[in-house]
Order: sequence, then structure tokens, then C-alpha cells
Amino acid sequence: MTEPKRPTGYEVGYGKPPADHRFRKGQSGNPRGRPRGHSAPLGRRDLLDAFTQAAREPITITKDGRTIRTTQIEALAHQLTRKAMQGDMKAAKLLFDNIKALAPKTEPDGMSHEEWLDVLDDSPKDPPSIEVRFVSPGDVLLEPAGT
Repeated sequence: MTEPKRPTGYEVGYGKPPADHRFRKGQSGNPRGRPRGHSAPLGRRDLLDAFTQAAREPITITKDGRTIRTTQIEALAHQLTRKAMQGDMKAAKLLFDNIKALAPKTEPDGMSHEEWLDVLDDSPKDPPSIEVRFVSPGDVLLEPAGT
């Protein structure tokens, strides 16, 4: 057996294949290319689309003893609201943060959410103040009692 011809002073090892196992000039290392059906890694937009599509899939749930059909995202919203109402503070914070992030800054009538809360609040923010003014007798207009 004769040994294959190798350039003198060439050491075979990691990253240094033997000369007879190297790619020939002009020959690709991947001649057939990527197989069909294999795609590139998912990007941010692809992942968002996948989550959105999964969240819109229908699901059957039991609510108040009745079986109803809804989307997965609506079922998740109901469950998060229910947990918040039961006193789960993490669920309540997540619920309010999402409402605040998704709600428009101003409503169509021009009032923000905070302004609506102020209008709907029954208790006054500050106690009514009493204003005391001193007037001279000449400043007071007396009107007849019959008018």
C-alpha cells in the first residue's frame, strides 16, 4: 500500500483535513442546498403571528355551569379577571397593567380614563373650603323683600 501524496510539512488534524478529502475548487460543500420545508429560524414577527393565531383558536370552557365556546385569549382574560377578583394581587396588577397599556390615551369624547374616574368618584377630593370676606355696609345692596 502506498500512502496518498500530501504536501510536505502539512499536519493533518482538527480543521486541517487531508488533501484528498478537501472540496475541489468550484464544488459546493452543500450541493443540494437546504431541503424543502425547512425554514429559517422564526423572527419576532413570526413568533407574534404564531402566538396570535394560537390565541384565536376556539376552546370549550364551563362557565357558571354552562358549556360555552370561546377563544383561548378570551378564556385567559376571564380567568385573569376572576383571579384578580378573588384577591390575587399579582393577577390584579397584571390585569391593570394590561388595561392601562392597551387602553387609548383619550376616549373619543376627549376625556382620559383618569378623568372619567374623577367624574365617577362620589367623594370630593378636597373638603369644601369656607371663604370669609369682610364687606362694608355700603357694599351691601338691600332689595325689597317682595321682589
